[in-house]
Amino acid sequence: MTSNPMRMNDKARDARLLAYTLVAGAAALHGQTQSAEAAIEYFDIEDIAIGQGAAQTLYINGDTQVDIRLKNYVFALGNYQGAFIPYVGGRIVGTRPNTTIYPTALTNGDLIGPSTVSANYWSGTLSYGASSPLAEFTNATDAYIGFSFAADEGPEIFYAWVRVDIDNDAGTFIIKDFAFENIAGIGILAGATTGGGLEGDLNSDGFVGIEDLNIVLGNWNQNVTAGDFLAGDPSGDGFVGIEDLNKVLGNWNAGAALTAPSVVPEPGTLSLLAAGATGVSMWRRRRG
Repeated sequence: MTSNPMRMNDKARDARLLAYTLVAGAAALHGQTQSAEAAIEYFDIEDIAIGQGAAQTLYINGDTQVDIRLKNYVFALGNYQGAFIPYVGGRIVGTRPNTTIYPTALTNGDLIGPSTVSANYWSGTLSYGASSPLAEFTNATDAYIGFSFAADEGPEIFYAWVRVDIDNDAGTFIIKDFAFENIAGIGILAGATTGGGLEGDLNSDGFVGIEDLNIVLGNWNQNVTAGDFLAGDPSGDGFVGIEDLNKVLGNWNAGAALTAPSVVPEPGTLSLLAAGATGVSMWRRRRG
């Protein structure tokens, strides 16, 4: 049976119309309901000095699963500091300019989330002296390692930071504190110790708005990787549909973007938003 492209376009347009008219209602209700905010869990530990030839494991969320291992070794070419995420799903914010992966030395306020954690970087060189001239932690003070780690069970991924001092020449590596966002899939800012992310903030820019809505609509009715925010699945069921739309609409216009967001809807959207209830009734008649 040959599919009817016009019919499929009608369905897509209907879904988009419904979504945008629901946004009008969500915007009107915003401020009358409390935002579903996540919470940052911060650990102001006593400084941990990792001795040369040793490694320190961190259980970021307090369970029995190692979330990150930080290394302070001595190899043939000199002192080496590195980071390793042992479980599948955990990744490091970093770069790979050549064959070596280098974690990025983040500063206070840098975003750690689905859009910034590197897709396949689960181990990296913080410093290896002259052997790693592109390493960013060779002489670092109050630098942040950003990373994600896997839940004990299930597909959930959490985002975290750990603050360190490293002196490669002296062979010293000090862990100062760390924190993580306790709702899976929601990003965290380096150095953040209170507050939390926002449910519905799919691109982790600190604001729930048109960009998040368009992520859902762009993947509408698609099967995606469960829990992939950037594929539009904040509900974590592996399918982009009404539950994911509700996550966005439930916190519409909540938060404050790290940078001014572009909230100019695509052509025709402003009139749809103004239509409000009229648009909903149109959608119902088309479905009837």
